[in-house]
Amino acid sequence: MSEHQENTTDGAVGVGNHAKLEVFEHLGKEDLEGDFMDSEDIKKEAVENTERETKMSFFQALKNYRKAVMWSCFLSASLIMEGFDHSYISAFYGFTEFQKRYGVQQPDGSYAIPAKWQTAISDGLLASEILVLLFVGNLTDWFGYRKVMMGALLGIVAFIFIQFFSSSIEVYLVGEVLLGIPWGIFQTITTTYAAEVCPVALRGYLTVFVALCWTIGYLIGGGVLRGLLHLENEWAYKIAFALQWIWPIPIFIASYFAPESPWLLVRKGMREEAYVASRRLAGRGVTDKEVEETVAMMIHTDNMEKEANRGKSGFDSFMSLFKGTNFRRTEIAVITCSIQNVLNPLGSYNVVFLEDAGMSTNLSFDFSVIGSAIDILAVIILWILMERNFSRRKIFLFGLISSLISALIIGFLGIPKTTDAILYTMAIVLTIENFLSFLGVQATIYPIISELPSNALRPQTVGLARAVSNLVALINGILLPRMVNTGKDEWGWGPKTDLYYAGWLFLALIWAYFRLPDGTGRTYGEIDILFENKVAARKFRTTKVNVSEGRLEFDDENAEKHA
Repeated sequence: MSEHQENTTDGAVGVGNHAKLEVFEHLGKEDLEGDFMDSEDIKKEAVENTERETKMSFFQALKNYRKAVMWSCFLSASLIMEGFDHSYISAFYGFTEFQKRYGVQQPDGSYAIPAKWQTAISDGLLASEILVLLFVGNLTDWFGYRKVMMGALLGIVAFIFIQFFSSSIEVYLVGEVLLGIPWGIFQTITTTYAAEVCPVALRGYLTVFVALCWTIGYLIGGGVLRGLLHLENEWAYKIAFALQWIWPIPIFIASYFAPESPWLLVRKGMREEAYVASRRLAGRGVTDKEVEETVAMMIHTDNMEKEANRGKSGFDSFMSLFKGTNFRRTEIAVITCSIQNVLNPLGSYNVVFLEDAGMSTNLSFDFSVIGSAIDILAVIILWILMERNFSRRKIFLFGLISSLISALIIGFLGIPKTTDAILYTMAIVLTIENFLSFLGVQATIYPIISELPSNALRPQTVGLARAVSNLVALINGILLPRMVNTGKDEWGWGPKTDLYYAGWLFLALIWAYFRLPDGTGRTYGEIDILFENKVAARKFRTTKVNVSEGRLEFDDENAEKHA
């Protein structure tokens, strides 16, 4: 192994320690006249990298890019904190000690959190997330993934203090709203960072791991709350608040030492730094030549996008999300991400819904924890399907169909008078619905929304998709408590709420069949070419692409048709 390779494979080596890299000299710079056409060397190396990545197996990629996996997992772990917090936002509404501290006494002597405060807390959090999600793409471009992540983690530490010491429901609301700022940042950059630091063979696994971190957070949160049910004082919920301080420090340290996304560095014209970052993400089994080819592929993809947008000012600006082929990519990301809000709507209100239906508090919390554990199983099964090269599009369609069937079953079970048999049947179907919807849709969303946007607009597209999804969730936050709850001034639909959402699921299924393409196994350059040539969604996976020339390939019969 050369001295250069020994130095650059060390994960702790920073960009500042490297002089100009001779191995990288021929990759060149854009000339002053804005000609973004690649040299033949870059095109050749981009093709070689594309062939190597698309043929690479999962286990080969895991062996050679375990550092990329490690850094991605460290940053994605921030969503464990967010899942933990979200697990008790709605669960606390059915938590006895929390109800006594922040709720209103009912005529029968019990306490409850009024629907208006449930709505204010849920929607206040979502509103702050939406605001930051609209800007997080630009923040990432300006400061990089690492610095934005570290700033958000410092914010978490400060805002938890407000939660912990809140003396009223109003102060608790302020704490939740402020926490929405770092939560919104985590929702975007964890997904896009995971999508940009790994080869194609690992992209689906690492982006789905983001969903797994959410689930782990929900599971830990549900387990903690279940264990605190026996406490009969304020520590029954304050312990849950305090446990959030465990996560930020180790993730902050990991973010400080993590390499920056090489795709981001290429977008900013920092090609030598992109090479160093790529070298740090790769293992010793990856040669310098292969790292060079990887960066050449990034440059070639970036230049293809610039060439396709020649003469269009601000093609990488926020408004470009709604222009040309980017509009189609934005539509796909936004609608795909928003669909999760019509899946298993009663799942987020399991505890409250099951209690209102007559189940004990302890048992209703048990079902909530079981649901989170089953989500982890769903991710593992999804990984197995990915290893077998299952189409993400087909998995997504299966998830929508199964969720539609489950919603109809729950809805119709809510029509007759509730009996013990119906109650436990609904609880079981809710659990099954949670598993199928998470496997087919909620976990599959992450690779879809991160791999289909353009390279120049990936953080902005994912940020907008999450913002619109949160806006839909905000509307849900207004309607769902009134649909589910049975108190005064509530609608009291209970399980029949699922019939309303079944209608939306049917519309989502029709849209996905005709509009959702499949990026499984494709490099970003290939995906760019498919969108630029307006390939139909159902033909995305089978259409052949010539990466070097930036065009589609046809057999003799189809070539005549497209001549």
